[in-house]
Amino acid sequence: MEFCDKRRKLRHDKYAILDSITEYQTTNRQAKKYWKEVKKKEWIKEKCIKIVKEKTTDSI
Repeated sequence: MEFCDKRRKLRHDKYAILDSITEYQTTNRQAKKYWKEVKKKEWIKEKCIKIVKEKTTDSI
């Protein structure tokens, strides 16, 4: 979550200073990578729950 907050803050300064552009890009990549992992974990978790529900329903 800290990446998102930092990215929001840097978004306004990214065109003002050259260093801000690279810092924004780095932070943006980190935020995207973080959310991609979160989505992947949630997707796997949802699939596991679905499989367990199907197994318990089939065995009854």
